[in-house]
Amino acid sequence: MTNKLKLTPDGKIDLKVAEEKNNTDIERAFNNPDGEVGWRRIRRFIIAAIAIGLAIYVLYYAAYGGFPAWQHRAIFTSIGLILCFACFPYKKGKKQGHLLFDVLPLVLSISLLIHAFLAYPDIALRQGASSTFDQIVATLMIFLIIEGVRRTIGHAMAVLALFFWAYIFIGPLFPGILGHQGFSYGRMTDALFITTNGIFSDPIYVASTVLIIFLIFAAFMMRTGVGQFFIEFAFALTGRIRGGPALASVLSSGLLATITGNGAANASMTGPFTIHS
Repeated sequence: MTNKLKLTPDGKIDLKVAEEKNNTDIERAFNNPDGEVGWRRIRRFIIAAIAIGLAIYVLYYAAYGGFPAWQHRAIFTSIGLILCFACFPYKKGKKQGHLLFDVLPLVLSISLLIHAFLAYPDIALRQGASSTFDQIVATLMIFLIIEGVRRTIGHAMAVLALFFWAYIFIGPLFPGILGHQGFSYGRMTDALFITTNGIFSDPIYVASTVLIIFLIFAAFMMRTGVGQFFIEFAFALTGRIRGGPALASVLSSGLLATITGNGAANASMTGPFTIHS
């Protein structure tokens, strides 16, 4: 199905209709109705401050470096969890959060951030030899990530992630080629948490060093009107021919990709209308 695009009074393409259909809970957190109480305004300010702080941090890290790889990825993941639990409630659609299931994960995520700052020197000295405290922190992070997945993506992906984590221990119960000899809890901690081969492997590396930079750049382009120019230029060239909207989607995506060079950033900029075309 192709969505009908509306024009603003000055003749520009109005993408608000498409953007509204793609609004997330994060956007709604910054657009509460009038008459909101003071604590909600404070919450919005804190979320904005954390997000801006994360943006400044990753831009500085991309330019000048800083923390070692494991510590940087742990900091990035912890801040991501903080923003996740601050923006996405335990149950969608509820105006007031549940004290236990909303505040507790947020506090635990903050503790993970503190741990990433303070515990790295000790962790670096005993690579491959996790302590009991490491196992506790690793378990905490794993379950917080799974809960974050449930809140942002859905129950299906969270259940799938939980199953494959449990498979580390229940593998010996599976028959034939589906089974394995099993692994100890300490070895699981070493693989998933202590090193950069588990949670902090390539996906987090790419997200924390490359992807987020282009997402920030994409947001900057859309807010300054540069992205709107490319989109309108594509519609001006192809809007009057057969299959114009689809061709405009392809052309605008191509133009933006020449600048961003990143598929995820491109999708975040043109996705609100190209995905529907």
